[in-house]
Amino acid sequence: MRADDHDQPAATDGAGYRQTLQVLQRVLARILMEAGEPDPGPIPPERRITDVAANSVQLLQVHAGLEEELGIEIAAAAFFEHDSLADLARHLCPTG
Repeated sequence: MRADDHDQPAATDGAGYRQTLQVLQRVLARILMEAGEPDPGPIPPERRITDVAANSVQLLQVHAGLEEELGIEIAAAAFFEHDSLADLARHLCPTG
């Protein structure tokens, strides 16, 4: 399954959705910290992914790490179309 195959927007209500979204944000933040700039400190959800993974090698590492961690294919364009940690997490969050 590709992350871009979701035809419907994710439901934005419900405790399960919010919990899943928070987990996705933590996973993405951890992967960004591992691949991105040394010791970026806490990464706020609004921070742009390319501010942390500033070069193509780092972005490829984030892409591969996230696909491996989540077990799904993610279009590379998703990192530019949903450029903050929060936006990408919402995009990847399963529909409710």
